[in-house]
Amino acid sequence: MTVLTTVANAVEAAAVLPAAAAEAARRNSDLHVLNLTSGRDTQALTAALDAARAELGPDGRAVVVTEPSIPDHASAALVAADETRAEVLVIGVRRRSPVGKLVMGSVAQTILLDADCPVLAVRV
Repeated sequence: MTVLTTVANAVEAAAVLPAAAAEAARRNSDLHVLNLTSGRDTQALTAALDAARAELGPDGRAVVVTEPSIPDHASAALVAADETRAEVLVIGVRRRSPVGKLVMGSVAQTILLDADCPVLAVRV
């Protein structure tokens, strides 16, 4: 089994990856990272991934990074959770106004409502 997390930017990576790595270490599971950055912030993402690898230690747990096969971030996360048989899905959330949610939608809300596994929301 795995712990799955999604990363959409460097700020989110800095908040979500440590929480996901700690959850993977607690569950003695591999960490699967769905990289939604589209090639942005690669240096910051690499630094956050290195910190996550250090958190998991050298005892054989893997940190796997993949790119989504679906352009919609919420759908990509839900498909990845099913494909990896994730024990838990770790996502980043930020405060948005009700109007902002209505106009722009909410990836986090879709994931929280539609995920088949438990979701750990980390404030970004």
